[in-house]
Amino acid sequence: MSIEVEPKVNGEASIADAAASVPVAAPAAARPPLWRRRRIQVAALLAVVVLIAGVVGTNLLIRQYSPDGAARDYLAALQSGNADAAWGVMQVNSAPNQTTAALTDQTALRAALRTKLDLKGFAITGVTPADSNRSIVSFAYDTSAGSKRGQLVVERSGENRFGLIPDWRVVAVPTILQIDLPTGAAGVSIDGHEVALNEGSSLVAVLPVAHRIDFNGTAILAEQTVTVDAFMSAGQSVAYRPQLTSAGTAQAASAVKALFATCAAKTTLRPGDCPQTYNNDFAESLHWQLVGDPTQGMAVSFDDKLQPYASGRYQMVIAYDEAGINGTSHDLVAGGYSAALVLAPSDVAVASISASTSAPGLQRPASVTDQAVKGVVSQAFAKCAQAQAMAQADCPQFIARPLADNVRWTLNGDPLASATVSFDSNTGAFKVRGDFRMTASFQISGYPSSADSATATYDAYVLWDGQSLQVVTIGGNF
Repeated sequence: MSIEVEPKVNGEASIADAAASVPVAAPAAARPPLWRRRRIQVAALLAVVVLIAGVVGTNLLIRQYSPDGAARDYLAALQSGNADAAWGVMQVNSAPNQTTAALTDQTALRAALRTKLDLKGFAITGVTPADSNRSIVSFAYDTSAGSKRGQLVVERSGENRFGLIPDWRVVAVPTILQIDLPTGAAGVSIDGHEVALNEGSSLVAVLPVAHRIDFNGTAILAEQTVTVDAFMSAGQSVAYRPQLTSAGTAQAASAVKALFATCAAKTTLRPGDCPQTYNNDFAESLHWQLVGDPTQGMAVSFDDKLQPYASGRYQMVIAYDEAGINGTSHDLVAGGYSAALVLAPSDVAVASISASTSAPGLQRPASVTDQAVKGVVSQAFAKCAQAQAMAQADCPQFIARPLADNVRWTLNGDPLASATVSFDSNTGAFKVRGDFRMTASFQISGYPSSADSATATYDAYVLWDGQSLQVVTIGGNF
C-alpha cells in the first residue's frame, strides 16, 4: 500500500517527502521447521501406526501359526464340530497294516463329528519342544466325567505361511477299534459308512474322535448302536453284546426243545450229547421222561468270544427195572444245562448240549403250598401200604426175608405228621422228609410172621409240571 503526501504550499516537494511517497514492502514471515509441518507429522504418525500394526500382526500370526496355536485351533474345531477347520490343522498318521479297514480321511472326519465329542472346554498348559520340527503341547480339558489331561504332538509341515512363518500341524494317530462279530451277523457301519468285517475279531482304524457304530440286525439278531469315545485313545474294544430278536429267541427255544425230545428218547444211562446221566448199573429196560418245559426261564447269552449259548434247567424222570424190586422204579434227574447255539441270518440251531452248574436257579411256584405237597405224598404212602412185596418200587419200606411170601404192609400212624417240606432250586423239586413206621405181615414156609420195615425215615421227591404235582419216588433210609 502507498502513502500519499500533501503538497507544500510552494508547490514543491522535499526529498524526504519524495522518499516517503515511495511504496514500502512488508517483511516476509519466517517458514516453520520441517518436523513441525502438518503433512510430515501425519505421514510420520501413519508410518508409526503401520509399523506397530505390522509388529502386532506379525506377533499374532506367529502366535497363531505356532505349536500351541495349532493345538488350540485343533481342539476348538473338535469342540465345535468343525471338521474342515480341524482337518486344516492336522495330519494323520498311516493306519497299521494289521487293520481290516481304515476310516481316516477328511470325509470320515466330517461323518464322525456328527457325533458330539465329550469335550466341554480346554486350556493349553505348556509347550515342550522335542526338536526343531516337533513339539509336545500339554493341555487340560473338561468332560462330563470330570477334568482330564492330555498331550498332542505338533510337527512342522514343511511349508511356510506367507512365505515366512512355519506351518504347524497336530499329528493325529488313528485309534484302533477291536470289533467282534458273532456268527450270523449282518455287518457294521461306522458313522454311517458300511464296513465289511468278517465274523470273529477285526481291527478298524478310526480318527481319535467320537464314533457311532451301528450293528445291523437280522431276523435273528437285534440291531444295536454303540457310541465310542476315541479321543486321546490309542485303542479299545467296542462294547458290543449281541441280543436275539423275539423271533430269534423263539427259534432258539424251539431248537432246544427239539434236542431235549431227542435226549428223552435215549435208552442209555449216560446218553452222549445230552445233559442227563444216572448212576445205577443195576438198572434195566430204562427210559427217560421229560417233565415240564426246559425252555421256561431259558436265557440266551454270548460268551467272551461272542459264541451264543442257551442256559436253563431241565427235569427228567428215569424209569427202570431192577432185580429184587417189585415194579418199575423211578428217580429224578434234573439240573442246569448249557446249549451251544449256531446262528444264521434266519435260523437258530443247537450244536451241542451239556449239564451246567452255572444256570440260574429255579423259583418255587408261588401257587404250590406245603400242605398240597404233603397231600400228594400222603396219597403215595397209602398206595405203598397196599404193596405185596418185600421191596416195592418207589416206596420206602423194606424187609430182608428171602423166603417170605404173601407179604402185606400196614402203615402205622401218619408219616406226614412231623414231615418238613423244602424246595430245591437246582432241580426244581419239592423234597419231603419225615419218619414213618410200617409193619410187614408175611409167611415163611406156611408159618405167619411179621417185621417192621428196616427203613424208618424217608425222602419223597415231588415235581410241579405247571399244572399238577407228581410224586416221583419215596426213598427209604436205613
